[in-house]
Amino acid sequence: MSVTRDDLISLASYGIPPNESVAEELSVALGGFISSWKKETLPFIQAGGAELRFLEAPYGRGKTHLLMVMAAEARKAGFATAFIQCSQGTKPFGSLADTYRSLASSIRFPTHTTGQSYNYLESIADLTPDQIQILSSSKKITPGLNNLIRSCWKNRMLSPQHYVHSSLIALLTADPYRQVSIRQLYRAGHGLQVPIGKLGKRTAMAWLRGILIYPQVVGLKGLVILFDETGADFHLDREPMGIKREHFANLRHIIDHMGVGNIPGCSITYAVAANFLESAFSILPPLAQRIERSIPNSRNFRTIWCDLDELTEPGIDTEAFFLELGQRIINLGTKLGYEQRHLDKAKEKLAKEALQYSRSTSNASVRTYIKSIASAITR
Repeated sequence: MSVTRDDLISLASYGIPPNESVAEELSVALGGFISSWKKETLPFIQAGGAELRFLEAPYGRGKTHLLMVMAAEARKAGFATAFIQCSQGTKPFGSLADTYRSLASSIRFPTHTTGQSYNYLESIADLTPDQIQILSSSKKITPGLNNLIRSCWKNRMLSPQHYVHSSLIALLTADPYRQVSIRQLYRAGHGLQVPIGKLGKRTAMAWLRGILIYPQVVGLKGLVILFDETGADFHLDREPMGIKREHFANLRHIIDHMGVGNIPGCSITYAVAANFLESAFSILPPLAQRIERSIPNSRNFRTIWCDLDELTEPGIDTEAFFLELGQRIINLGTKLGYEQRHLDKAKEKLAKEALQYSRSTSNASVRTYIKSIASAITR
């Protein structure tokens, strides 16, 4: 995907990369971590391992930016990815069924062309007969979901409006607004696998595990999932205690399955707000105990819980960080053909503000700085 002027205008308005292409253009001080992650984590996942990482950083520090770069690099390396936002309107751990739905709508599969991707449904339609054969002999994906995936593949040439096709898709995506009668579906369809499953409370974990391991079962290298807390605080802070407890309990359930090897070929990174761990300790201590550091205040980006500042070199408390970031924004403006007078104005701001922002105590200094330099170019 090429970067456009609209992308730079969005950057000036919000200070957040609007897509992975912009994130890669502006990737500063993360080269060491990304290199290690590609050399260590991705081969480990490909070999059937599972990795869990909680990444803490304040609002506006650059969590979303890093996750976008990780997603782009993972797909280039042949991994499926899923980028999922956690906000008031999106609660991916409200139930295990909701987690499945979030993945089904967000998962992207790599193509042979760098930077492009296709979704869950398209990936099934694109399977080869050999892959279907592998899927049919696999015992790793629960039979109900396995049969449903293969039924979708067999009926992939039907019109999207056809009852059988639309019903299978509704079942696969667990569409909460569409009720499908399995009995009626069998009567209308031909060559459907038996039994076809349905997502429910009792089957939710099995289905979730199925979609998590599906990419590796069909021959991809694995799945990289990136959850992003988009607000300044944990997105469920104002919700009733029961909802928060359910969120943490479902997350712990997934972590436990990963810990005993039930979800091979999967990496989960959850970029969290600053008060996430404190909330976990007060609401569900067993979850906090699973993810907290055994040695507090140690600098080690390979631990389950780490700080974004540990991955950044040079750090955001240095002028060099902001000088490079600002220059990359200016380079983007140059590529997009902005007039020299606008670029010169941005250079003046860069020279004045880099040191100022490196000494800032504001949590959102990085985001604010990006908006400042981008605005100088676009306005």
